[in-house]
This record gives sequence, C-alpha cells and structure tokens, in this order.
Amino acid sequence: MKRTKTSRAEARRVAGALSDEEKMLVKLCRELYEDSWRDFLKDIDARLAGKPYVFKHTVRLQQHVGLIRRLMDVEAASGLTLADFIGE
Repeated sequence: MKRTKTSRAEARRVAGALSDEEKMLVKLCRELYEDSWRDFLKDIDARLAGKPYVFKHTVRLQQHVGLIRRLMDVEAASGLTLADFIGE
C-alpha cells in the first residue's frame, strides 16, 4: 500500500471515526502488544489453534482479525499510529 503523509488533524478525524470496538482493539494493541499488530494477530492465531496466548478474547475472534487487518492498513497508509490519537 502506498504510504502518504497524513496530517495530525486527519489522523484525529480517522481515529475519531473508529467504532468503539476498533478503539478497544487499538488500545489493546498498544497496552498488550506494544503497538505491534503482527503480535496481536499471532496471539489470536495461537488462541484459535489452542496454543498458549496472552489475552483472553471474549468476543468474535475472526471479526477482530478483519478489523485488525483494516487498522493495520490505515496505519500503513498514513504512517501514523492510531493509538497516538485515541482519546485526544
């Protein structure tokens, strides 16, 4: 995906438009996986495979995988970390 420079105002707009569930995933990614979406996905994959995992997800794991991939794309395209703009 082509990376473009995103203004802070645009990043705040995008972060503000996230659903509550997406914001929760962004916060979990920051707090549990040090902003690593890849580690977050590996943890979900481990849980789905019955292996040890970090965080017990209590809702739809496959849906979270789709949301995480979308959030990864947003961050890759903007060059920003969404967690920096959640709660601003």
